[in-house]
Amino acid sequence: MYALGMMLYELLTGRYPFDATGMVAIFIAILSEPFVPAVERRPDLPEALRHILDRALAKDRTVRYRTRLEFQADLARFLRSLGEPVGPDVLARWAAAVS
Repeated sequence: MYALGMMLYELLTGRYPFDATGMVAIFIAILSEPFVPAVERRPDLPEALRHILDRALAKDRTVRYRTRLEFQADLARFLRSLGEPVGPDVLARWAAAVS
Protein backbone atom coordinates (compact mmCIF):
# COMPACT_ATOMS: atom_id res chain seq x y z
CA MET A 1 0.00 0.00 0.00
CA TYR A 2 2.91 2.31 0.75
CA ALA A 3 4.22 1.92 -2.81
CA LEU A 4 0.78 2.78 -4.22
CA GLY A 5 0.76 5.87 -2.02
CA MET A 6 4.15 6.87 -3.39
CA MET A 7 2.90 6.44 -6.95
CA LEU A 8 -0.18 8.57 -6.27
CA TYR A 9 2.00 11.23 -4.64
CA GLU A 10 4.26 11.28 -7.69
CA LEU A 11 1.29 11.46 -10.07
CA LEU A 12 -0.13 14.41 -8.18
CA THR A 13 3.06 16.36 -7.52
CA GLY A 14 5.50 15.21 -10.19
CA ARG A 15 8.07 14.48 -7.48
CA TYR A 16 9.07 11.81 -4.98
CA PRO A 17 7.61 12.24 -1.49
CA PHE A 18 11.11 12.95 -0.13
CA ASP A 19 13.75 15.55 -0.87
CA ALA A 20 16.38 12.81 -1.00
CA THR A 21 18.39 12.37 -4.19
CA GLY A 22 19.54 8.98 -5.41
CA MET A 23 17.95 5.62 -4.80
CA VAL A 24 19.92 4.79 -1.64
CA ALA A 25 18.96 8.12 -0.05
CA ILE A 26 15.32 7.56 -1.04
CA PHE A 27 15.31 4.09 0.56
CA ILE A 28 16.79 5.53 3.74
CA ALA A 29 14.18 8.32 3.69
CA ILE A 30 11.38 5.77 3.26
CA LEU A 31 12.56 4.04 6.42
CA SER A 32 13.35 7.02 8.60
CA GLU A 33 12.22 10.40 7.24
CA PRO A 34 8.79 12.02 7.11
CA PHE A 35 7.56 12.69 3.59
CA VAL A 36 7.16 16.23 2.32
CA PRO A 37 3.45 17.04 2.64
CA ALA A 38 1.92 17.07 -0.84
CA VAL A 39 0.26 20.41 -0.11
CA GLU A 40 3.73 22.00 0.02
CA ARG A 41 4.23 20.95 -3.59
CA ARG A 42 0.63 21.31 -4.74
CA PRO A 43 -1.25 23.85 -2.57
CA ASP A 44 -4.36 23.28 -4.69
CA LEU A 45 -4.79 19.63 -3.60
CA PRO A 46 -8.14 19.08 -1.88
CA GLU A 47 -7.97 18.26 1.82
CA ALA A 48 -9.69 14.90 1.34
CA LEU A 49 -7.01 13.86 -1.14
CA ARG A 50 -4.27 14.98 1.24
CA HIS A 51 -5.79 12.74 3.93
CA ILE A 52 -5.77 9.79 1.53
CA LEU A 53 -2.07 10.40 0.81
CA ASP A 54 -1.28 10.78 4.52
CA ARG A 55 -2.89 7.44 5.27
CA ALA A 56 -1.25 5.68 2.32
CA LEU A 57 2.20 7.00 3.27
CA ALA A 58 1.91 6.49 7.04
CA LYS A 59 5.04 4.93 8.54
CA ASP A 60 2.86 3.08 11.04
CA ARG A 61 1.41 0.03 9.28
CA THR A 62 -1.63 0.03 11.55
CA VAL A 63 -2.60 3.47 10.21
CA ARG A 64 -1.90 2.68 6.55
CA TYR A 65 -4.48 1.14 4.22
CA ARG A 66 -4.66 -2.61 4.80
CA THR A 67 -5.84 -3.46 1.29
CA ARG A 68 -5.91 -1.88 -2.14
CA LEU A 69 -9.72 -2.10 -1.98
CA GLU A 70 -9.79 0.26 1.03
CA PHE A 71 -7.47 2.62 -0.83
CA GLN A 72 -9.60 2.38 -3.99
CA ALA A 73 -12.81 2.97 -2.01
CA ASP A 74 -11.45 6.21 -0.51
CA LEU A 75 -10.30 7.41 -3.93
CA ALA A 76 -13.71 6.56 -5.40
CA ARG A 77 -15.48 8.43 -2.57
CA PHE A 78 -13.25 11.42 -3.23
CA LEU A 79 -14.09 11.39 -6.95
CA ARG A 80 -17.80 11.03 -6.23
CA SER A 81 -17.57 14.05 -3.92
CA LEU A 82 -16.47 16.02 -6.98
CA GLY A 83 -19.60 14.90 -8.81
CA GLU A 84 -17.62 12.72 -11.21
CA PRO A 85 -18.52 9.19 -12.32
CA VAL A 86 -16.14 6.61 -10.89
CA GLY A 87 -14.30 3.92 -12.82
CA PRO A 88 -10.76 3.04 -13.87
CA ASP A 89 -10.97 5.10 -17.05
CA VAL A 90 -12.26 8.14 -15.15
CA LEU A 91 -9.55 7.79 -12.50
CA ALA A 92 -6.87 7.57 -15.20
CA ARG A 93 -8.16 10.71 -16.95
CA TRP A 94 -8.38 12.57 -13.63
CA ALA A 95 -4.81 11.57 -12.66
CA ALA A 96 -3.56 12.76 -16.06
CA ALA A 97 -5.39 16.06 -15.71
CA VAL A 98 -3.93 16.90 -12.27
CA SER A 99 -0.37 15.87 -13.01
